[in-house]
Amino acid sequence: MCLKFICERLGLIPKRRQADSTTHLHFLRNTTPFIIRCFSASNQHSFTVSYLVNSCGLSPETAISASEKIHFENPKNPDSVLALLRNSGCTNTHITKIVTKLPSLLLVDPEKTLLPKLEFFCSMGFSSARVASMLSPDPSLLGRSLEKVLIPKYNFLKSVDISNEDAIKVLRRSSWSSSGNLERNIAANIAVLRETGVPISRISYLVTRYHAISLRSDKFSENVKKVVEMGFNPLKFTFLDALQAFCQTTESTRQQKMEMYRRWGWSEDEILSAFRRRPQCMQLSEKKVNKVLDFLVNKMGWQPAVVARAPVAICLNFEKRVVPRCSVVKVLLLKGLIKKDLKLGTFLNLPVGDFLDKYVIKYEDDIPQLLDVYQGKIALVSWSAYHSPFLHGRFPMENVKKRKIERKAIRWKHFKTRENPGSKGKFFLEKVLKELPVEGRIALLQTKSDQDSELYDFEIGKSLKLPLQMRLKFICERLGLIPKWWQADSTTQLHFLRNTTPFIIRLFSASNQHSFTVSYLVKSCGLSPETAISASEKIHFENPKNPDSVLALLRDSGCTNTHIAKIVTKLPSLLLVNPEKTLLPKLEFFRSMGLSSADLASILSSEPSILNKSLEKVLIPKHNFLKSVHVNNEGAMKILKSGALSHNLPKSDKFSENVKKVVEMGFNPLKFTFVNALQAFCQMTESTRQQKMEMYRRWGWSEDEIVSAFRSRPQCMQLSEKKVTKVLDFLVNKMGWQPAVVARAPVAICLNFEKRVVPRCSVVKVLLLKGLVKKDLRLDHFLSLTEENFLDKYVIKYRDDIPQLLDLYQGKVSFMELGFGS
Repeated sequence: MCLKFICERLGLIPKRRQADSTTHLHFLRNTTPFIIRCFSASNQHSFTVSYLVNSCGLSPETAISASEKIHFENPKNPDSVLALLRNSGCTNTHITKIVTKLPSLLLVDPEKTLLPKLEFFCSMGFSSARVASMLSPDPSLLGRSLEKVLIPKYNFLKSVDISNEDAIKVLRRSSWSSSGNLERNIAANIAVLRETGVPISRISYLVTRYHAISLRSDKFSENVKKVVEMGFNPLKFTFLDALQAFCQTTESTRQQKMEMYRRWGWSEDEILSAFRRRPQCMQLSEKKVNKVLDFLVNKMGWQPAVVARAPVAICLNFEKRVVPRCSVVKVLLLKGLIKKDLKLGTFLNLPVGDFLDKYVIKYEDDIPQLLDVYQGKIALVSWSAYHSPFLHGRFPMENVKKRKIERKAIRWKHFKTRENPGSKGKFFLEKVLKELPVEGRIALLQTKSDQDSELYDFEIGKSLKLPLQMRLKFICERLGLIPKWWQADSTTQLHFLRNTTPFIIRLFSASNQHSFTVSYLVKSCGLSPETAISASEKIHFENPKNPDSVLALLRDSGCTNTHIAKIVTKLPSLLLVNPEKTLLPKLEFFRSMGLSSADLASILSSEPSILNKSLEKVLIPKHNFLKSVHVNNEGAMKILKSGALSHNLPKSDKFSENVKKVVEMGFNPLKFTFVNALQAFCQMTESTRQQKMEMYRRWGWSEDEIVSAFRSRPQCMQLSEKKVTKVLDFLVNKMGWQPAVVARAPVAICLNFEKRVVPRCSVVKVLLLKGLVKKDLRLDHFLSLTEENFLDKYVIKYRDDIPQLLDLYQGKVSFMELGFGS
């Protein structure tokens, strides 16, 4: 009762008050000191604390801390501030973050102080939603003077061609509001960079992320000269990293770092090579470097020279990336499951999902406890233990591998011809090989008997009497397509034969006309053989000079091999354009819009068709028009990519009518759902909308539920009846969710059905039926999560309870096969 009295004074009655006595005791034990602290503050600030909790969403602990910085007894001004923030696009979550970090904002004059700043940010071309997301992580911008700091600094940044997005990042830095000579130094340093040939996109990146740009101009120029003399390319990001390293370290410090690496057995050339690849390695502490190298060299057994060739290993997070990934890869190496010369950088640079797919999930049948190694659940007693058939604390794995090989042998032994069984067993490959125009003719595959048309001689472990592999190898050589796995064991070779023989024959049939083109697309552009064959039907060349120039220009513009493979796959004709006259001007135009090379490469790889558009007739005129109507560069790029301005747009009177309808439905013009709803109205007639509503009525949705779903996710009115029926049939009839439950989460209808809805709902339904998650879990709560968060929260967390959960998520087993449903 005493605690209840204290909580009531503060308006903080805990939700657990009605829990059992155990919970009460737990509450007393854990919160008594805190409640007493609350009480000591309540005489002076009880209203402030209560307001911060109830109106701003702060936790009681945070509210107590904030009440030491501000105090008020009247909610009028704070209410006005919160109302203005909400009208400017801030959600409750945004407001909680803003008030937590800048509680004094509640006391400013909303009309005279706060509103002009919000309008200033909007005038920079940012949407309300974007302003809210910018302010919530760092609201200190709102604590700066508009006339003395924000406007003058912004004008200076624009004068040196810094984009609005980057200007905001710079304005956040406190140093920009305190140094009198700062602008003079920065202007001089930018001039030096331009003279050196650094693109404006790189300069913008340097200004926003590094403090080196604010260094004294003479010192800065000296460092630029040193970086150029070391051979760094001013067009690449490593130039900026090296410049930052030189600006932040003295000559004596750099010598100490080099001596540290020498003690680990690195040669002078290896140290310089590592610095050229990853300049940050000269800025790391000796403690960090020693810890990583001790692990990689002494515990993992990699040679110092191997680590020197992959300096990224020293720069990444040690506990979260280096240790788990190297541990997994070392196990795979010792088990002989991956090639021995695998580079550290190859697997350390992969995104989490790709690493798990390629090195953990792929080998779970061979080493079931590999995920435990990755998660650090298994303590490795010694690495030599892995040379035995046992992994510490687990069961032998050799039997698993043996059974896997036996299954492959059985499949091969019973591999039947694809042709008519009545063809007296002539294997389909024999007929095709006879027709191949190969000099010297390839020896034909023979069979044991007319009835036994199988790869009988190719059982695992037996020598190959007829070298079909060598015949395929000959064909591959003709095309320059020798597979990397050719030296693998016989199991892998047989697997290669079975899966690729028809494909290799198809490659060979195309080789007479386009063999050079296909080979170039595979070797130089990273396309798969299948994709290269398809692309060679659109382009043809016998000389690599022009394609090489195009690829070199793309790489200099920030494109990686992955970007290039995507670009060439979607737009192979790009390899034939004039790189200097056609491609370079377009790339320079995009950079002039303030795009970094990394952003530009990402945009081009996702939609390379933008490079097909005329610079003078389309890109420049459309961009100028978009700027004239205050569309920022980021938005302009999206429009140019989509080609929206090339389509027929609705007439102004029709557009106005649709805007009026959307407003009448109660959509807030400050929010993105307004735009989505307007798009839905503009793309549909009234009769089509009525048909969509009737479709949802047939699934048991009420009028209010349909309207509510449209307000929450306007796109649901633009989906085809086939898509909606498929999703609702799955969710309602197969998964058993009520129509009203689905109506409250219309996102479920809009997401990818096969890749997100089916796997996630299947997992969650099993967890619900097992009683492992709460029954009132909303669909949108788990459907909207990122894949990594979903896996952590709903799959990996419950693997001990339901071992098949990951197989269910990956579609390897069905909902029915797990014994659920009928």
